[in-house]
Amino acid sequence: MISDLMMRNFEKHNVPIFVYGSLKPSEIAFEQFEVFIEKTEIATLPSFQLYMRDLMPLVLPSDGARSVNGYLLYPRQETAHEFYEKVTAFEGVNYEIISCISKNNHNDSIVANVFQGISSEYGRPEPLSKSWSTALDPLLAYSFPILVEDIRLSIAPSAKSFDERENDWQSKNRKISNFLLLSSILEHIWSLSYGGLFAGTKGEINSRLKSMANSQTYKDAFRSADSANLIPYVSVSDSRDVTQGPISTKRAYGALKTWYRVRGNSLHRGKSGSDTEIVEDSAIGLANLLLIYLEMKVPDIRAQWEKSVPDLKPISRYFN
Repeated sequence: MISDLMMRNFEKHNVPIFVYGSLKPSEIAFEQFEVFIEKTEIATLPSFQLYMRDLMPLVLPSDGARSVNGYLLYPRQETAHEFYEKVTAFEGVNYEIISCISKNNHNDSIVANVFQGISSEYGRPEPLSKSWSTALDPLLAYSFPILVEDIRLSIAPSAKSFDERENDWQSKNRKISNFLLLSSILEHIWSLSYGGLFAGTKGEINSRLKSMANSQTYKDAFRSADSANLIPYVSVSDSRDVTQGPISTKRAYGALKTWYRVRGNSLHRGKSGSDTEIVEDSAIGLANLLLIYLEMKVPDIRAQWEKSVPDLKPISRYFN
């Protein structure tokens, strides 16, 4: 005999879910859940409003005049429970799943689930006047292209002597700051693609890093950048345990681990003058990789880059 709890769980998992962020079809996280989805449908969510908090979209209940545009994802019945487990883990502790009534293109009322933001009094969520998309994400669409250009300018040839460059901490600080911001953009991509970071889950960073490194888009982006000589060679050890063997940017998986270890070393110990070139080479390689990766993953993002940095190109160490 089926218990009431089992029946409620079955009913909860047997309805579509309304999505409005990176889980929408064609957005950055959808492909990892696509295997669980039977069909998708354009829809709206009446009596809710779309917000952004800490660069992540969320919905909150609103008056009846407002609505949120998105999609309904209909899970396959045989894997619906697994889908809801994975999507709940993806959304993390800052969201809660609730029942809602969505409207499809035919204006039919559809019983569905949606993840709404919790503790909305914290973090000062800001209302969004239009639908969210990865291509319009502030860090990826606007900060990133300007950062790539600043990294390019920071490595321009200098007439200063070696000793002068070694003591030019204004230049060093700029290069280290650029790389740490680039590392934050990498973490933001992980959050959009694989779920919220820093929720206290053991091993979450390694899990996100492995997920990206094992993705076909990342492998293709690395292969493209490496074949064009856009990945400077970097080899580095862990500053917390120098007895561990070094890792390097020779291969795709090792490259991502290397860049993130340089990030960790920079934060935990700082970089000496002799290490600035490691940070510089890491910034060039990671910036070039992310430029190619984002164009593959988010085709519409180039149009946004053009607004601030027309004809944005990868960074090269070699000057004509």
